[in-house]
Amino acid sequence: MRDSTFAWLVLAASVLSEVVGTIALRYADGFTRIFPSVLSGLCYSAAIWLMAIAVRHMEVGLTYAVSVSYTHLR
Repeated sequence: MRDSTFAWLVLAASVLSEVVGTIALRYADGFTRIFPSVLSGLCYSAAIWLMAIAVRHMEVGLTYAVSVSYTHLR
């Protein structure tokens, strides 16, 4: 797999992880419900980690622009 294809797939996984984390945050009820709270934290951690991997293979500005634009579409 080419580096650019890998970077785009990792970036898509990062965005998906952030969206799932945001949805879980809605169900966390102010962090009073344990499962959605933990899921939210794990998803946001995964999103940051995957974004860091994507930045190694893509420009930072492009990576950030794609991430922000997709997460604001929901």
